[in-house]
Amino acid sequence: MKLADHTEHIRKLIDNSFRNRLGRMGVTPNNLTPVENIPHEYSAERKHIEKILKLLIAETGSEKEGYEKLVEELTFTLFNRIAALKVMEAHTLYPEIITRREKHGGRSFSHSLWLEQHPQARMEDDEGLLQFFEDQLERLSGEIPLFSTQHPYHLLPTAIELNSIIDAFNRVEDDDDVQD
Repeated sequence: MKLADHTEHIRKLIDNSFRNRLGRMGVTPNNLTPVENIPHEYSAERKHIEKILKLLIAETGSEKEGYEKLVEELTFTLFNRIAALKVMEAHTLYPEIITRREKHGGRSFSHSLWLEQHPQARMEDDEGLLQFFEDQLERLSGEIPLFSTQHPYHLLPTAIELNSIIDAFNRVEDDDDVQD
């Protein structure tokens, strides 16, 4: 598969994951479910997303276009975060956060190390992948603002979706090895 094909596949995975996430928050292209009708666990994030959505609706002139712009920005932010982590790993600037290796049990070096420090996370979805990823972003945010969990477009998909996205990023490397 060519790099452009991988990129488009990854973009679609991320785009779909955010459409799913926003839907669980009661945010769709055509309406907002009242906050009291969505699961309580999404309330704080929903309020944040709603503020951004209102600005994007004002910018674009329509609810549907505002929603599409929101999904695009969320997608672009997560894609760039993971791509930046992959580049930093390739240049050995940081221990591997995204790249998974069999010698680490199919996890990244950093995730394996994190699990040693947080053994209870082994019982969570994808071995605490969301909390691990959030912790890594927060750790790097002092040097690189894009990684800040306070970034306006900070939102993560479910652990299962994030796992699939990371796998897709790692497949780019696998294809490069085969083509060499």
